[in-house]
Amino acid sequence: MLSAVGPPPVTVHTLLSAWQHDPPSLVAAGAEVLTAGLYLLGVRRLGRRGRRWPLRRTASFLAGLVLVVIAVQSGLAQYDDTVFAAHVVQHLLLMMVAPPLLALGAPVTLAMQASRRRTQQRLVAITHHFVIRALGNPVVAFASMWGLMFGYFLTPYYAFS
Repeated sequence: MLSAVGPPPVTVHTLLSAWQHDPPSLVAAGAEVLTAGLYLLGVRRLGRRGRRWPLRRTASFLAGLVLVVIAVQSGLAQYDDTVFAAHVVQHLLLMMVAPPLLALGAPVTLAMQASRRRTQQRLVAITHHFVIRALGNPVVAFASMWGLMFGYFLTPYYAFS
């Protein structure tokens, strides 16, 4: 009877095979595939224009997306509510590893270079908007990240995840 109280044992089999297939996970998977497709479409469009996009940027962006998939849809997500270490690994992947890889992929720069003039103008207007510039300030971004993390873990909002 006591064995049923503790968390399930973490096994390599479950980590590799227990992929999430509930509706929100499928929607997330679709969004991730769409994001990768749009990124690769931008790389291809640049190539057709005779411009080379660095392979390291593409690899970095796709690696970041793969880590997001692993964090929220692989067998790791099977344990996120019951095994604290799995939950911590998810947070590390989602907050410390994947974002820098995605940023190193420079998706906004790619979109600016691969898009048409009208889209470029819209992107410039968005990236230069005062709200985006304020949120992109390193001090604001750092404070937001830590403030949201503490607000999330130390309030009842954690139960909704």
